[in-house]
Amino acid sequence: MKKEDCEARTLIALVVGIGFGVVIGIATLTVARPVFQSKEWAAWVQAFGSIAAIGGAYWIGKQQARFAENLRIERTKKAILGIGDLALERANLIAALLSLNEDRLSDHDMVLARVRLLSQYHKSMSDGVIGAIESIPFAEVGSAKAIAALQGLQLQFGFLDQAITNFNRGPEKIEVFSESLKQYLPGSSEYISHKEILQETLRFHVHDRIKHIKRHYNDLVQSL
Repeated sequence: MKKEDCEARTLIALVVGIGFGVVIGIATLTVARPVFQSKEWAAWVQAFGSIAAIGGAYWIGKQQARFAENLRIERTKKAILGIGDLALERANLIAALLSLNEDRLSDHDMVLARVRLLSQYHKSMSDGVIGAIESIPFAEVGSAKAIAALQGLQLQFGFLDQAITNFNRGPEKIEVFSESLKQYLPGSSEYISHKEILQETLRFHVHDRIKHIKRHYNDLVQSL
């Protein structure tokens, strides 16, 4: 049942209840008016009125506290989703810069991708997401799945920055890749072909981090 429907039904029930109370009260007053005029009855009315006032104040306070708590939870959720949206936006930007929708890039397109990435990506983009996630009070998230998704995003953005750094450096400056290149004569067709494969592997590593980020983002949205 929607929240709006529950509130509407509660309001209708309250109005109807008050209406019945007024009708019964008038009828009772008409029938037992002499009794109501006694001093004893006045004292009882005052006592019941005090009890009702205390009960009403308690109920109103409880409702206000519940409303404030619900409002705080909603604001926390919006803040968390805002951080998730920021993470997804930056992941999509990096994917676009590297043309990750393409299975494989030509050597020329690979150079252009590196130029775009170097000109538009900065480490602070990943650090900003990681810092924003660290600022979230996990104890107030209220969902184990949401916490796992946030921690996954935080971890993957650290991996993403390293993957982008390796892509920009190129296979010749990464020890494990440079060793594999030594088996070929620099400048030979075999060397160039193998280097292209290694550069594509580095691009795939970035792509893999982006896929994990999107998965964690979807988990976050579904859990909240």
